[in-house]
Amino acid sequence: MTMTEIVSAINSPCVFRLKQTFLGLSKKEKDDFEDMRSLVLDPQHNYQTYRDILNQLSMSSTPVVPYIGVLLSDMISLAELPNKDKEGLINFKKMRRISYTLDLITKLQTLPYTFEDKYAIKSFILHFPSNVQIMTQKELYRFSKRCETTAE
Repeated sequence: MTMTEIVSAINSPCVFRLKQTFLGLSKKEKDDFEDMRSLVLDPQHNYQTYRDILNQLSMSSTPVVPYIGVLLSDMISLAELPNKDKEGLINFKKMRRISYTLDLITKLQTLPYTFEDKYAIKSFILHFPSNVQIMTQKELYRFSKRCETTAE
């Protein structure tokens, strides 16, 4: 699960409406969430802040699961650039940018992840019932209204 998925889930109407629950968070938790939210959901400057942080993390050997949507957008944009420049020569700027993006993806795939073995979590995942019903957004919203009733 990526940070983008976590932030998107928390921003879904069925969770975001839980005002009393959010009041129970500390200031640091709220600030951390706001930082994450602005990082992954703010497309200002074409996600440049996200790209900068991703580049820093890749140089620090910190394992990262990148938001692949940004990297795929980059590759699609680059593919649409001409292969040759105005003088008919190879567009080396395009090739360097493609190479850089592919190198970044490759590096992120090779960074090792070290996880502590948490028996309770591992057991939960391994023994998760296969017949669990996935709730629709409408059902999730009704459930959230039962958890926290507000004067909406």
